[in-house]
Amino acid sequence: MADTIIVTPITNNLTVTQQVTTATLTSPGPQGATGPQGSPGLTPVFSRQDVLTPYVGGSRFYFDTSRTITTIRASVGTAPQGAPVVVTVYKNGATMGTVTIPANSNTATTTVNASVVANDYVTVSIVSVGSTTAGSDLTVILNIN
Repeated sequence: MADTIIVTPITNNLTVTQQVTTATLTSPGPQGATGPQGSPGLTPVFSRQDVLTPYVGGSRFYFDTSRTITTIRASVGTAPQGAPVVVTVYKNGATMGTVTIPANSNTATTTVNASVVANDYVTVSIVSVGSTTAGSDLTVILNIN
């Protein structure tokens, strides 16, 4: 499988697909002074399909205005066995929060209440995937106010 991460904000049909180093904006928000801008109320969704392997996030989701990220929710289609799936979300390269999906579980949520401003960005890394059986089909949702 190719290293592809899909970032899909749920509102306004904005989809960013990135092959680790390049990004394609397929349905932008309204035109701003410097290009397409996102819309208020976006809920970024980071998705990794197939069996998980550790991954250092390269795909960035940029914010166009000040917001507060309230929670990070991570879910997998196949629960990890033997060890948890651990996902870390970074804001501008610094750890913002970590979500741990326990072994034999499919989802977990962490409260972060992190403020972001225009041009801040977030990335997602997969730190741990399980030991006996790796989790698969990961979705990470950032809830934003």
